[in-house]
Amino acid sequence: MTKHAHRFLVMALFLLLTAFSTQSSSPQNDESQAPEGYFRFPTIHNDQVIFTAEGDLWQVATQGGLAHRLTTHPAEETGSVISPDGKRIAFSAAYEGAPEIYSMQITGGTPKRHTYDGGGAVVVGWAPDGQVLYSTRRFSTLPDAQLVSVDPATNVRTLAPLAQASDGCYDSLGKTLYFTRLPRQGSHTRRYQGGTAQNIWKYVPGAPEAIPLTSDCPTTSKTPMLWKKRVYFASDRDGTMNIWSMDENSRDVRQHTQHSDFEVQSPALTTCRRRRSPAQMRNWKRPSNTFWMI
Repeated sequence: MTKHAHRFLVMALFLLLTAFSTQSSSPQNDESQAPEGYFRFPTIHNDQVIFTAEGDLWQVATQGGLAHRLTTHPAEETGSVISPDGKRIAFSAAYEGAPEIYSMQITGGTPKRHTYDGGGAVVVGWAPDGQVLYSTRRFSTLPDAQLVSVDPATNVRTLAPLAQASDGCYDSLGKTLYFTRLPRQGSHTRRYQGGTAQNIWKYVPGAPEAIPLTSDCPTTSKTPMLWKKRVYFASDRDGTMNIWSMDENSRDVRQHTQHSDFEVQSPALTTCRRRRSPAQMRNWKRPSNTFWMI
């Protein structure tokens, strides 16, 4: 493997794979010593991972070790995303009834409420300017999700000029938006090709309309993530949900994971300053839910 001088950036994708059968581990394997749990919605920044388990947010280092609980409220906190500077976490919680958007310091503390939409508010990510990007039906006259940016300091909101937008990310300038129009369809059907299959679109400010990027694939393409002028996303175009990428104009499509049994769920992307070996990546494997890094 080629060595780079001093500091460098590598891409880290943190994947939650949901297994539908248990796997045996030998007593000598370190994985057998770890407690089993239902781990969901991982988000990663450098060497820190935040995830949901038992309805609360937890923090653990990417190399493993003891996870510690960040929240203890009886309501569920879910869908957390770490800010670009690594200082705050945005998440959805139903502290006062309907799910709304909150944020807090990455080390824990008192959450700050940012929305009063009356339910259905789901964190999508952070914009480059530090605003929280989330999905809501608050501003739609039809039962369609739309993307909104909220300033965590002032709670001022800005609606994306799209009638339908459920998930997405901005480019580094905070201008071009890569998004999916439709929310996740809940049938869990592999290779679903029905009318609610998710596809990735691109919207450039000033353009008359958004353009589809994955219309060549009749199955699901979702969770767009931009890094070094490539759009990484999850898709089951090969039969099982895996990680793929394409350039910003939907060309040069590449497959990055080759899972044939378990579905990739909840991918997250970060730029890291440390390289990890495949052996260290495999240490995230769990019998029922599996965390992977690539």
